[in-house]
Amino acid sequence: MLSKDAWGALLKTLEEPSSSTVIILVGDGRQMLSTVLSRCLKLNMQPFSLRLLEKFAESKGIKASPEILDLSFGSPAEVIRLSQSKESLELNRQQITQCKNIKKMGFA
Repeated sequence: MLSKDAWGALLKTLEEPSSSTVIILVGDGRQMLSTVLSRCLKLNMQPFSLRLLEKFAESKGIKASPEILDLSFGSPAEVIRLSQSKESLELNRQQITQCKNIKKMGFA
């Protein structure tokens, strides 16, 4: 979503970074210039499986219900947040319900 000039500036930064520079680009790579991608270390980040989330919760002494594990969408940080905050858990429930209701509406 960058302009041509912005891509050029980013490319220059990637080619001549200072010794203390760390740049993290997040995306699927489809909209990035190949010259930018060629200068990046690519890390494929996948969500944790339910089993790994269970092991994580156990290792941290967190009692995470199956619902919390499911609503975390593979994120250990979400397991912690949802386990510690009833308000966050309820908000997530409401958001999921809203999304399901929107899906039922169909398209017009």
